[in-house]
Amino acid sequence: MNFGKLLAGLFFLTIVPVAYSAPNVTATLSSPSDPIKAASGYVTLTLKNTGDSVAHVFSYSTPFFNNNDPHLTGDQFKIIPYYPTPDTQFPKIDYSGEVTGPVQSKSSMFLLLQPGQSMSVTVSLYPDYQIKAGSHLLVTWSMVTGWVPEIFDVGSAADFAQETLHQVVSNTLDITVSQNPPGSLSRHNVRADASRALLPGDLPPGYAQCTGDQLTALATAGYQAEQLASNAINQSYSLMFAPNGYDPTKSEAQLYKAYFGAYALPIGSQMMRTHDDFDAGTLDGEIYQTLAAVIRRRTSASYTCGCPDPTGQDRYKDTAANAQTAHLYLVKLCDKFWTLPLTGRTSRASTLLHELTHFKDSVGFNDGRAAYIVPGTADLSYYSPGAKNLALKSRSLAAMNADNYLNYAVDAAVATQFPGY
Repeated sequence: MNFGKLLAGLFFLTIVPVAYSAPNVTATLSSPSDPIKAASGYVTLTLKNTGDSVAHVFSYSTPFFNNNDPHLTGDQFKIIPYYPTPDTQFPKIDYSGEVTGPVQSKSSMFLLLQPGQSMSVTVSLYPDYQIKAGSHLLVTWSMVTGWVPEIFDVGSAADFAQETLHQVVSNTLDITVSQNPPGSLSRHNVRADASRALLPGDLPPGYAQCTGDQLTALATAGYQAEQLASNAINQSYSLMFAPNGYDPTKSEAQLYKAYFGAYALPIGSQMMRTHDDFDAGTLDGEIYQTLAAVIRRRTSASYTCGCPDPTGQDRYKDTAANAQTAHLYLVKLCDKFWTLPLTGRTSRASTLLHELTHFKDSVGFNDGRAAYIVPGTADLSYYSPGAKNLALKSRSLAAMNADNYLNYAVDAAVATQFPGY
């Protein structure tokens, strides 16, 4: 036997690293085993890691945010009323719950799914989605998972870095709601709509439960949020209304591309011709209108100071604010909000900009055109690296994500040396 070759082979085996196998999270929707819940608009979500390494699932993107009180912290379900005629479909049911996200990253914000591990939760679709008895619904759940390593210090850095950003989509569950969900008779549909009058439960534009010092700080932060959005719009103007035509090599174009993908010129055009081009139903028009809505909503928003947690679990300790999308521009400001600086990437001004993008409303025109619907944003990915990665994956997802607007506006402020940045 050639012991030299044997030893060399053994040495080779000891130094060859084992290939990393990324986690693979799957999502499955099913009807609850409890027949009363199954008939009342509840669904059971099961997440499973079928890969060979630990999966980091962001808890705010799931109903697992608090197992003692499973509920949603954003628009996670696509719910479409069933229509029997082929190729005919109703629009999705709007989300009308709160939108909650963290201020700073912490490892406790993640659910760790070991290889082969699964976890399930049963959650009501009501009142976050307005459903009622007699509804036949097609329900799908989705989230964006896989997070950029430089913004989260959790688990193994080497493994975590390979959990690439991707969307997890469940099966579509066909459900029939045969009895009214608990409490449905007392809950009214107050989806945000700028054209309607205030409804019961809405606060008039103003403040509630705020001290004098908080009112002063909030007024200043609101003005700064408006200026931040306005500066971002001006940056878009310099890109889209350039006197020499659209130039993708300009720094403004590169910044826009980083957060929303490459700006798509109208067919046959060298540049944006008029402001009305923004209202043509294009993705870039939607992005512009979402930023413009921050300015419009700032003076008509209502705020409450304090985020009491009825469960006593202190769920909002890492949250600066959350948008109450069932009401007309209602934002709750939590204790964390008042500890933030006035300006900067993580600030009172940027927080208000982020929250004010979450609402859905419409913009009217004076020339007879139909109102332009401004869709509310969701929280799909957080922080600048996460927002940029989302833009690389999908322009449409980037346009739906609140932190893409926040970080684009902040980077635009830095680029123009805007005061406070």
